[in-house]
Amino acid sequence: MLKNSYYVAPGEIDRYRMKLINQVYNPTTFKFLLDSGLEKDMTVLEYGCRSGFSAVELAKYVGKNGKVVAIDPSQEQLDIAKKTANDAMVNNIEFILCDTAEINKLDRKFDLVYGRWTLNFYPKAEEVLHLLYENINSGGILATEAVSKRHANVFSYPHEPLIDSLLQVGIDNYDRLGLDTNLGHKLYGYLQNMGCSSIKIGTNQPILTTPEEKSLIRLTLVNIANPDLKDNLESQYEQNKMVQDLIEIEQKDTIISFLQNILISGRK
Repeated sequence: MLKNSYYVAPGEIDRYRMKLINQVYNPTTFKFLLDSGLEKDMTVLEYGCRSGFSAVELAKYVGKNGKVVAIDPSQEQLDIAKKTANDAMVNNIEFILCDTAEINKLDRKFDLVYGRWTLNFYPKAEEVLHLLYENINSGGILATEAVSKRHANVFSYPHEPLIDSLLQVGIDNYDRLGLDTNLGHKLYGYLQNMGCSSIKIGTNQPILTTPEEKSLIRLTLVNIANPDLKDNLESQYEQNKMVQDLIEIEQKDTIISFLQNILISGRK
């Protein structure tokens, strides 16, 4: 069975973190999706919807005659996503408890399928990508956004060594979970091998400048759910001191480039 190895815990703290993530990534993401063919009246699948912020934006784009199906393997996460949709007064989203690797259970076809980072947490990401492709209508669009941890191009200026250290911790954690640290770079080849046409590819890398934006790094650190990974983190650094150091960095004029995503889309 394909297994999702996502290791950040759901909950209200993560909802705020995901709100910030969507705030910094979505402008580039949605420009890319529109260029790829996102239109009104489409039926769209978002796989791994987390707190629902991207699903809400997708729902606004497809309009009242379109529909978004948002899936996630966590009921707690879906409850939070429903709250996000209710707060935004968006009612054309159907939230379904479903792991992306079990998408065939939905027995549906979609005009566009999209997810951010979800594939990163499957050791057999290419197999999951094939499943998504199989559930797209002819002429439909497969779009995804993933990171290559070993080539994430994270930097800080003035230089903060702690930021480099945390990126390395992330790479080490991926290795421990058997995840592909070069996935983003492989997506173009994967779509070619599946026979996709009209392939588009780009990058999405926000620069964090405000204290709120820079808090993304600290919120991710404190919200790691997997106890083995957390023990590994604390064996390398004193976590409390790291959190305090990150708070200090947030208040400085330091700019930080967040993870560089690879955006890719292709038609079936």
